Amino acid sequence: MSRRIVLVIVVAALSALGSGVAPVLGQTVQVQGFSVKVADNGANTSALTASSIQNRDRSRMEIWQFRGDVGECVEIQMSVPGGTFQPLVQVAQGRPTGTIVARSPEASDATAVVAVLLRSGDNYYVQATSAGPGDQRGGYALQFTRQSAGC
Repeated sequence: MSRRIVLVIVVAALSALGSGVAPVLGQTVQVQGFSVKVADNGANTSALTASSIQNRDRSRMEIWQFRGDVGECVEIQMSVPGGTFQPLVQVAQGRPTGTIVARSPEASDATAVVAVLLRSGDNYYVQATSAGPGDQRGGYALQFTRQSAGC
């Protein structure tokens, strides 16, 4: 192997270490002390359980991360099969507890939907939770739909 190729490989490896390795879709990673699931386009499934984050009002929450580009529209739909709780979706920018840039209306049934036009290329964090207070648990599906045009 020539020195030039070795140098390119070493520089690429050091760059990856310095910026952090990109998370793998479906993987759970730690971000600022929170367990965060890396969202895949399309359907993602999980459940609010005793090990999920507990909010001040005692409701349970899971956090999902996706990378978005400026001008992209992302629609997120949270569905609760069997209607064990009313879902609520919030989207935070930059960090798991960052500025909320979108919030679904409280669902009157087992589905909550929010669409957000991304104002910058950044990491976004979806807070999947229940609409009401208390320790509500159960399975849910989170559907991500991306469009390059506005919402």
